[in-house]
Amino acid sequence: MEDRRKDLLNQLEAAAHKTPRVPEDFLSLCFQIMYGLPMELQLRAAFHRYERYLPIHEAKWPGITWPRQVLADLDAWFRAEGEATPDEPDDVDAADLKYQATFTDLLCASRYRDDPACLTAGLVSTDCSP
Repeated sequence: MEDRRKDLLNQLEAAAHKTPRVPEDFLSLCFQIMYGLPMELQLRAAFHRYERYLPIHEAKWPGITWPRQVLADLDAWFRAEGEATPDEPDDVDAADLKYQATFTDLLCASRYRDDPACLTAGLVSTDCSP
């Protein structure tokens, strides 16, 4: 496993050196990094990002509790709601709109967690999309 990880890091370093610095290429690099990780680590990384913004979101929108519910039990939410999330308020700002919208990506990744490419693509879009 350690040799595989070193090989993946070497491949990533080589890709980073030859990749122009434009947003589309960062998505590709982000995918490469995440794809090399086990599913549990990919999900944990995504949850870490969501949980960091959650207190800010809840302070701005105390009546919106579904993001915490999703993070508390992703599988239960998915069984009950699928990939659906409630509509955002009309006066939501861009940051919160983006935060709420990426839960669909997280739920899509959860749905296809047995397909490594779909899992990683869904989780990468939660983190690296503009």
